[in-house]
This record gives sequence, structure tokens and C-alpha cells, in this order.
Amino acid sequence: MLYSNETKIEFEAKYLNWLSMTFIRCYCFLMIPLAIIGHSLSIFVFTRRSLRSNPCVMYLRVATIFGLLSACFILPMRLIQSGYIGLDPTVHSIYICKIVWFLLYSIRLLSFWFVVLACIDRYLCSSSSMRKRSWSNAHVASQTIRLTLLIGFLINIHILIGFNINISPMTNQPVCHSGGRPGLYRKISSLFNLIVFGSVPSLCMLFFGSLTLRQIDRKNDFQIVIGTYTKKVRKIRKSERQLTRMLLVQVLIYSTTGLMFTIAFIILAKNSNRQKTIVDIAKENLIIAIVGMLSNTGPCSSFYLFTLSSKRFRKELKRPFRRFVQRQIQIQMSNCNSWATPIDSTIRESNIPKNIL
Repeated sequence: MLYSNETKIEFEAKYLNWLSMTFIRCYCFLMIPLAIIGHSLSIFVFTRRSLRSNPCVMYLRVATIFGLLSACFILPMRLIQSGYIGLDPTVHSIYICKIVWFLLYSIRLLSFWFVVLACIDRYLCSSSSMRKRSWSNAHVASQTIRLTLLIGFLINIHILIGFNINISPMTNQPVCHSGGRPGLYRKISSLFNLIVFGSVPSLCMLFFGSLTLRQIDRKNDFQIVIGTYTKKVRKIRKSERQLTRMLLVQVLIYSTTGLMFTIAFIILAKNSNRQKTIVDIAKENLIIAIVGMLSNTGPCSSFYLFTLSSKRFRKELKRPFRRFVQRQIQIQMSNCNSWATPIDSTIRESNIPKNIL
């Protein structure tokens, strides 16, 4: 009786769509400023002279740059496309649709794989083999970064061919779908995303992270046996553990959110040919909104993960601010001394007896 102009099913579908748009808005409005501030500070730390030439930091620095691009490009685009109705600029041109999703997928892909490269570098650096350790250097890192950038963009070139503007069955409005056109291409694309975004990066992170921990433990046991467990060794071990801890915390976030995103798309792709009601479509949109937004948590929250997991990162972050405060205190003290000197001399002269003068 209350909803005389619309059925109960239509009201439920509209409510689910409202939930998905509200979740996207809240997530983006919260994450965008936090990510921009955090990544800016991370880049500031990773460009410090003491860390600039470290190969692991070089990978993390590039991953942070792509995380900043995610906060400045991916999240605002997703907010415009899915957080509001009628504001999506990609539906007006097939070329804009393809280019935007090409950039979205490429940025997200590269942010994942640079973390994998950082894990591989930690494994090489902690290896007992001199030949493996020789691969952990700034020259190899710079060449690997260039090659990864090239592959990361080329591997998503299919988006410029396969994506298309479709008509949404919910609103009968054009939509640039993130999964590509329905049918075989969407299933292959979802399987590709499961491999490239979810399973392979996550397994590589876990694999090389566990190998790094094992190498560090073996090296420490060997040093204890031969009696060379010095203060310097303990300092190196502590630094290696902190870098490893930073990576493993990222691995947990990336693996969880990445697998959720790709598995959800695989399940939805399998059911793409089944007849659905508007409520079923609204439920799928809600799932896509949740897992799609959460998949950006890893690339956008790395600064806070670094800060919580690494004492060295916190130290490098606080060092320039501490120096700035100390410099300001010294300037203030010098100014006070310059003002106090003539006053003190005047006081001393006034206390001298006139007959002496």
C-alpha cells in the first residue's frame, strides 16, 4: 500500500543500488585524503639520502608513486562512475571508456607487482649466496623497474580492444562496464584478472617473504655458531626484519583484498548468461562495489602500514621534522642572545661607579 507506484522488488533493487553508491562515496571520501597525505610522506621518506639507493626502497618508492596515482585518479574516477548517477564521462565516448579502464587496470596492476619485486629483492639480499646477493643492487633495480613498467602497460592492451559501452538492464542507460563486454571475453578477462591481480602476485609475495625469513634465521644461526654475533650484526638483523615486516604486512592486505576482488568477478562472470531479476543485478553491483573499493586498500594505505610495522620508517619520517624544530629553536635562541647582549652591556656600564669612569 505504501509503495503503490512501484513493486516490492523494484524498491529492494533501488535500495541495494543506493547502498552500493553510499559505500563508494564513504570509502572514497575517507581514503582519498588519507592516501594522498600518506603517499606524499612515504615518497618524502623514500627519497632520503640514506634510503635513496637501496634497491628494495626503489621498488617501494615506485609502488608508492602508483599508490598515489590510485588515490588521485582511480578513486576519483570510481567515485564519479559509480558513486553518482549521470556523471560518468566514459559513457559518452568509446575511446574515453577504453583509455580510462586501461589506465585504471594498469596502475592497479603495477602497484601490486612492484611490491612483489620488493619481496624478491629482500630474498636476494638476505641470501647466503654471493651470486644471488649481487643481483640486489641499484642498477638491476632501475632496469627491472623500466621493464616492469613496459610489461605492465602492454599486458593490458586488450582493454583497448575488448571493452565496450553496454546498456545497463537496471536503468537502460549506457555504462562502460569494468569487466568488458558480456560473453567469452568477460570470462577470459576475469580469469586473467584472477591470475595477474590476485593469485600470482599474492603467492609470489608469500613465497619470497617466507624464503626471506628463512634466510635471515639461517644466517643468524650461523653467525651465532661461529661467534660473530656482534652489535653490528644485530643492527643489520633488526633492519632486515623491519623491512621484511613492512612487506609482509603489505602482503597480507594485498593478498586478501586482491583475491576477494578477482574471485568475486569469476563467480559473477560464470553467472553472466543466467537470467536475472533486477534484484539479482543490484546484489551483484553491491558485491562489485564492495570488493572493488576494498581492492584499493593496499595501494592506498601503504604509508600507514609502513608506519605501524617499521621503527626505522618512523625514525626516518621524524628525523627531518626533528631537525627543523631544533633549527628553529637555535634561531630563536640566537635571536634572544643578540637582543640580550646590548641590554646586558648597558646594565653593566650603569653599575660602574662614575669616579672610575
